[in-house]
Amino acid sequence: MVERREVVQNPILRLLTEPVRERPDARGKDERRIKDFGRLQNHREYLLNRLAALPREVEYRRAAHHGRRLLWAGMHEDSLASTHTPHDLFSAEVGVKMKMAWRDGYVVEVPDSAISNLAGRIAEARTIAHRCDIYSVERLEVFAQILASDDRIDADWAAAPIDETGLRRFNVRIAPLEDTAARQSIMQVFERLANADRLYLDRRAALVILGEEEDKESSRSLTLHSNEDPLPRSSLALGLRDKEGLRDLILTGSITRWEPVAGLQPTLPGEGPEPDVDLPDLENSPVVGVIDGGYHARRYQNAIAWRQAPPLIADALAAKDHGNKVTSVVVDAHLWSNRLRLPQLHCRVGVVQAVPRDRRATMQDDRTLAHIEQAFIDRPDTHVWNLSANADRDCHYDQVSELGHGLAKLARRHNKLLVISAGNRSGGSTRLAPPADCESALVVAGRQHLNDGTVGGPCAVSRTGLGPEGMLKPEASWFSTLRVLGGTSETGTSFAAPLISRLAAHTWENLATPSPDMVKALLLNASDLPSFSHEMGFGSPTRPELPWNCPPHAAIVAWSADLTYMQRYYWLGIRIPPSLMASDRFRGRAKLVAILNPLVNNEGSHYFQTRIEAGLYYRVNQNGAWQNKALAGCSNPHQFETDARREDNKWDPVRIYEKDCRRTVGVTIPGAQPALRVGARLFWRDTFKYSANTIRDTSCKVTFVVMVESRDPGADTYNEFRRIMAEAVESAVIEQDVEVDLES
Repeated sequence: MVERREVVQNPILRLLTEPVRERPDARGKDERRIKDFGRLQNHREYLLNRLAALPREVEYRRAAHHGRRLLWAGMHEDSLASTHTPHDLFSAEVGVKMKMAWRDGYVVEVPDSAISNLAGRIAEARTIAHRCDIYSVERLEVFAQILASDDRIDADWAAAPIDETGLRRFNVRIAPLEDTAARQSIMQVFERLANADRLYLDRRAALVILGEEEDKESSRSLTLHSNEDPLPRSSLALGLRDKEGLRDLILTGSITRWEPVAGLQPTLPGEGPEPDVDLPDLENSPVVGVIDGGYHARRYQNAIAWRQAPPLIADALAAKDHGNKVTSVVVDAHLWSNRLRLPQLHCRVGVVQAVPRDRRATMQDDRTLAHIEQAFIDRPDTHVWNLSANADRDCHYDQVSELGHGLAKLARRHNKLLVISAGNRSGGSTRLAPPADCESALVVAGRQHLNDGTVGGPCAVSRTGLGPEGMLKPEASWFSTLRVLGGTSETGTSFAAPLISRLAAHTWENLATPSPDMVKALLLNASDLPSFSHEMGFGSPTRPELPWNCPPHAAIVAWSADLTYMQRYYWLGIRIPPSLMASDRFRGRAKLVAILNPLVNNEGSHYFQTRIEAGLYYRVNQNGAWQNKALAGCSNPHQFETDARREDNKWDPVRIYEKDCRRTVGVTIPGAQPALRVGARLFWRDTFKYSANTIRDTSCKVTFVVMVESRDPGADTYNEFRRIMAEAVESAVIEQDVEVDLES
């Protein structure tokens, strides 16, 4: 029996007010920062001695290309914030150019002709900015030598499978030397290895190495794609015969990055008979694009909305059983696993056959990204896409994989929400696996279930966070042991991810003006954990069960805005319903989710070039002056950068803060009409890469969700909030009927 009823009883709301802006004070380099003059003198003497010694070192000469090489300037531990970037010391005025951030320092291009000029600037140190930079820089090394000492070389070599020609494939980035003769020198290194049959290059390699192939992505407008790196990208795929060939490339200063290339790997399928059950009418159900091994079983043929043709992976090589099972979870997981607490929602499936059964069958190269992008273009009405496959290796601590970076660019460009599994553990490998380091994706880990069908603790099979550069990945988790097509119960993040995908597709379908970050923010707002967990992210989207609907004792308001540099934004007058107040004290729960569409750069270790600072505030009168006081969120401007990255994951684009006063004495918020305000500010780093006009004119979109909840489940909080906010809010949901199968 199927009944049609209205389920959107208390739709989430959209905030209609415009923000108030303030211009914050700018912070520059101040000589008061130099508190230890002995340290200043020691750094000056060290840098002068290093510049004098470097030309005599074999490593320095070996890494030179037409008299140019890359050096690494290591920063003191108290000098990692962007305000201490040493761009005044290493500047074009002395013939030096800063290229990128790398770990706790910066990579600098230094030609032979600039050594004496740089030494003279250090010796004289006439300006405050020069002295501050000298005070901050404590090491100067040949970058190629630093890279060659990385213990990742052996592990990455082992992670690259041998192909049918006996080669191991790698994505590498060419040293960013802009001089034409220097690029030709790099080309000669590659030719030497190729002529010795130790290296294989594709047809476009020479153009990339010589810098003659303009990256199509770099020519795109920042206004249209503000998250994309505006700088040229010199990356290419190559095959290597022996590990020493990789080490040789590194030591010669020809490459600055390498990454093993391997096919995506699904979980191993089980066995069992295929049930034959009739499906309800799915004509009005949303579609999830499933990037997997295709769909080849009988049961869900009526649920297939479209197939991307031709497939990237042939039927004989595709992970067919895995694709079948992921499809079954997308379509009707709540029927297969009917003892688990899951929303009663069906979806249709779009099939992208791109995952092989054997990880050596295909490579994570441009073909994979091109195939997925073509599917994005061909299916403009499919907004949520599931990828339940991962490489068999840990993500890097401070570098995003080329596949994760490429998928993020495609998803941002085509306005798609990618849902990606965190990956399953393999041997001693436990950190989440690429492409789960995709910044724009919603990354999903596994989670156990309790006897009553509700969520439990972490899944022992699932990989855990964090992602590169402190990315809060995975962000979500849900049941990873499910009954799937074939009748067996199987465990893996492959099956947790489509639970999120199907709910995301319905969330998108219900919103009046949906966007990937809005859907993601609403699912994270509904997550059940009070803080981030390395194993389970922010939890499972169960509060509320339908993210576009408010419980009666809560109110959810959402909006998006474009933020620019050197502006502080405040959204005022988010009134607090009476059911959350008691004797001038806030006694409820308040939650803020803010997601930034960041500018990113995949050269070096600073992936995120912009970040968001956000918080929930209220006003207090102190000594006759009204001031903002943080209820949840914000940051300490005096905190060391290392502490801010570790404790608050400072550069992660997802900000989630919560203040729960339901079981405490609460927080005093004065006034006859108590209200909250959301404050936000956009910050940049590595500004040496961009012009002042680019920084001033580039905006980044931020999506906000605020939830307030009463401690009384019977409170009429939603209606109170809607009444006191009046015309400042409107429904953010499309009112529509949804079919509910009562017999299930």
